[in-house]
Amino acid sequence: MRLPDVLDTADLPLAELCASRLDGELFGVGDGYRPVDYPDDIVARALSLSRTLTDGRIAHRDTAAWILGAATTLARPLPVCVHAGLSHGFDPRHGMVVGEAILRPHETFTVGGLEITTPMRTVVDLLRVPETTPFDAAVVARLLGDAGLGTAAVELELNDRRFQRERRRALRRLTDVATVLASQPAETRYTS
Repeated sequence: MRLPDVLDTADLPLAELCASRLDGELFGVGDGYRPVDYPDDIVARALSLSRTLTDGRIAHRDTAAWILGAATTLARPLPVCVHAGLSHGFDPRHGMVVGEAILRPHETFTVGGLEITTPMRTVVDLLRVPETTPFDAAVVARLLGDAGLGTAAVELELNDRRFQRERRRALRRLTDVATVLASQPAETRYTS
């Protein structure tokens, strides 16, 4: 029997997973473990959450940024969303904050059976989070760079959104992101 590429307690007892990690055979990724000779990539990160994010839950904001490789740590509780009209709130069994979102069909994609917001949608969501939520301009800059997106494209996308107050906040934060991008060495910076 072949084991899955990302293991969790449905595959092996927690004690065995932890012992294998201590022995250097596995490394932790999200809610699972992966053999050390496998890469830590978007597929591994998506698979590590695919058993947790069920029932139409979509990885967005910080969760999507981590899966996409822009954030180095997985935020807890997991920020996830469902399509508008479905239930939302806090799911203490799985440590998630579930919100509703109006998502256009082109704003999500699926990896490893998990629905994730696209890099552009993730950037827009991160820029628009409330003032009480921590904001990391470097994560947004990495998302833009990895996806080959520029701040002008994000500004156009923001201007296509409702909610003026969120748009103003997002445009202010986009200035911080532009500063981070400008401070990067020219050979690593996306310029258009």
